[in-house]
Amino acid sequence: MNAPAEPSPDGLRRGVYWLLIAVAAGGMVGRILAVNSIDRMGAEKVVVSRKLDERKKELAERGLTAEEIRAQTPAIEQELRAELGQQRPFLSGNDRSRWATARALVEHGTFAIDAVVEEPNWDTIDMVKHNGKLYSSKPPLLEILIAGEYWLIHNITRRTLGTHPYEIGRFMLLTINVLPLVVGFVALSRLLDRFGATDWGRLFAFATACFGTFLSTFAVAINNHLIGAVSALLAVAAAVPIWCDEEKRGKYFFAAGFFAAFAAANELPALSLLGLLGLLMLWKDPLRTLGFGLPGVALVAAAFLGTNYWAFGTFRPPYDHRSDGPVVYSVPDVGGALVKDLDADLIPQSIRPMLETAAGEGAYDGADLEIVVPGERWVATLDPHRDTAKFALVRDEADRIEVRAWDNWYDYTFIRGGRVRDSYWRPSKVAERSPVDRGEPSPGTYALHALVGHHGLFSLTPVWLLTVAGGVMALRQPRGGLRAFAIVVGLSSLVCLAFYLGQEQENRNYGGTSSGLRWMFWFALLWTLVLLPAADWLSARRWGRVAALLLLGWSAMSVSYPTWNPWTHPWLVNLMNYLEWTRI
Repeated sequence: MNAPAEPSPDGLRRGVYWLLIAVAAGGMVGRILAVNSIDRMGAEKVVVSRKLDERKKELAERGLTAEEIRAQTPAIEQELRAELGQQRPFLSGNDRSRWATARALVEHGTFAIDAVVEEPNWDTIDMVKHNGKLYSSKPPLLEILIAGEYWLIHNITRRTLGTHPYEIGRFMLLTINVLPLVVGFVALSRLLDRFGATDWGRLFAFATACFGTFLSTFAVAINNHLIGAVSALLAVAAAVPIWCDEEKRGKYFFAAGFFAAFAAANELPALSLLGLLGLLMLWKDPLRTLGFGLPGVALVAAAFLGTNYWAFGTFRPPYDHRSDGPVVYSVPDVGGALVKDLDADLIPQSIRPMLETAAGEGAYDGADLEIVVPGERWVATLDPHRDTAKFALVRDEADRIEVRAWDNWYDYTFIRGGRVRDSYWRPSKVAERSPVDRGEPSPGTYALHALVGHHGLFSLTPVWLLTVAGGVMALRQPRGGLRAFAIVVGLSSLVCLAFYLGQEQENRNYGGTSSGLRWMFWFALLWTLVLLPAADWLSARRWGRVAALLLLGWSAMSVSYPTWNPWTHPWLVNLMNYLEWTRI
């Protein structure tokens, strides 16, 4: 009997790639199948246990035997769990915001999520108020794509995310997160084969992609970062044949433009990647770039702007409506009389006619005045269903009352459970937010912790140190190598980092309660590609392989730390809080 033929080195390496993909995908699937808000599981267990003891005591008092009570216990426990309804597979206000929009579109035919967030376990802080209705604060394009799949499931099964959240939610997480990431892994493996010099270096880079980034951590929750990361890699994968192989077929130009634009639709700073890749392709072939690449960009841009207008009646996304609008007019406050009236919950007669004129036709006779900050800021609402009939009244430094057109969708009250509640993001409620959401006061401290501190790119995932080294080494490669793309990725990374480090205090929040600096997660697959030259160089040195494996092991530890929920603090935050070095 003939012995089986040994696989070729290329075939063996590709086989290892698929082994790593299978392990990574299987790990993500397992976490998705177990996805739950573990904190609520613990709370529910305590409450059920207490109530179960009470029910057993009642049964004993009614004369039931111990055997009869044991027989009824499973049914009673199931009934108590159904009544409490504490568990849910949607792990934070961030992803519930997107799920809520999908439900609202499919079940109610509207982008407004008022009816959904009123239900138990469907609350979210990531919402805005526009023309009297509540909406997700996320750009709607991704939510519409999610809703499309949910529409199919709902119409085939006649079930909803409200009645069957685990069955439908977990299935959709597989299709929305795991499948695209597997596609990204396959595309990355081909780029590693192309640009790598050693098998060890290629396999190390691929293992990093599978186990050393936060993309797999976030596979259990709907998020834009994973989709952005895959789109960015596919854009580069399409641009490589154009730059390196003189590829002329239009599909490559279209794919590069489409996926770079889709990355930007999910991650605004990815506009830098779109621009830099566009320059490369323009340099290589201006006519095909404009003829095929530009339509790909235009298609995504039209979808992004069009869906935003469909949802909100404006091309500007919700996060661009977070401050007072322009000054409509201002009135001198002689002697402080206007402030006195406003603090007494009265709209001064000298201001009211101007408000009604500015509000336009349809403003009703009554008016609601809210005192936001006494002596400084008030909100006048002439019609709760039209933002054009709502105004911010602000006392400026010259003791004038500025009347500003309303444009702060994050500053509102809403009713839930029969109670009037304040938006989590109201400017007047900053002191009541969690410490991380108040923002880091010092830009220098923010930069320190974003790079090497408790949310640090290099302290949590030090494998990216090899990306820096690999990028420098790639600069010495010939034109057909990784050099041009290392430059593109490096410049895009610096632009994105500068964008977030330069934010105002309120936005210097490390991405909120998150297991890492999630603003940069979309670079994960691209950074894995750029570290390849460093991995190849280290592969020839025993100490180098050991050092690289230690960096990867540390990174994998940080990635695995949030076992149940990616919307938790990194282990370094918890350690520093324990040591009382910081308090977040």
